[in-house]
Amino acid sequence: MAKAKYEEWLQPDNLILLQGWARDGLTYEQIAHNMGIDRLTFLIWRKKYQTIDNALKKSQAVCYYEVENALYKSAMGYDVKEHEQI
Repeated sequence: MAKAKYEEWLQPDNLILLQGWARDGLTYEQIAHNMGIDRLTFLIWRKKYQTIDNALKKSQAVCYYEVENALYKSAMGYDVKEHEQI
């Protein structure tokens, strides 16, 4: 049963879902839970199926840059102008 299940996660729509979970900051254990598989199975699939691993890495890289930019702006005294809407 597990063999057939990995194939559904190689589909483009499910890869986007994986990317979203990674971008939202979910841990690998949480992502595995959402996929309906064990954490160990998830780690095996990451090693075995480059498509899954690449989708996760791509999303995590975006998150890291966003956090890095936010920290940089905060450290450098980033100012925001707010406009009140009536």
